[in-house]
Amino acid sequence: MSTTSTYDKATHRIQSNLETLIRQYFIDESTNTLLPIRSYAELSSDAKRLYKPLTKGALARLAGVRPNVITEICHLQRGTLNIYHLSSIAEALKIKNINEIIELK
Repeated sequence: MSTTSTYDKATHRIQSNLETLIRQYFIDESTNTLLPIRSYAELSSDAKRLYKPLTKGALARLAGVRPNVITEICHLQRGTLNIYHLSSIAEALKIKNINEIIELK
């Protein structure tokens, strides 16, 4: 008889891609403008000074969720995933497919 709980089985099937997504963006915090990393590489040195790597805290502000929500989704520490949180994050990152954030294996 297996001692693995249903919760443990489910979390092994879920993969969070949020941490990877965060690393793919830069942000101008004065205007809350997101810039994909490939576009950042094309900027002049002066323009690059305006942008910083996107952080979990900055994403939380853009998405209108608490910072711990972002961290918990990144590390799959939430027992349930709130569709409002996922849709707010997707909207902030201008993502149309929720599978870019989280997917079932």
